[in-house]
Amino acid sequence: MNVGELSFDDAGRFSVTWQPFESYKDYWGHYAYDPATARIVLKVEGGNSLPGNGRWEGRVALTADGGLIFDQVAFGSADGAPFIGSCRTEFRRHG
Repeated sequence: MNVGELSFDDAGRFSVTWQPFESYKDYWGHYAYDPATARIVLKVEGGNSLPGNGRWEGRVALTADGGLIFDQVAFGSADGAPFIGSCRTEFRRHG
């Protein structure tokens, strides 16, 4: 199952939801970002459905249209399926 909603705020918090519904979140935590190296580290701190198959450190870049490209970061999956291929994911900005 793909990530349906990914949220970051300026206080260093993030949340991930596979199937958005009202205020439900699958998991959440804090992140640290170093703009000099583009390195991001996610620390999952709680949730309703914690993935056992995530990769929480990598690089992130902002796209020209305000989206994000994550490299070597994987947000896991609700079914815990192993990853196949690379861990490069692009998210487009909505709203």
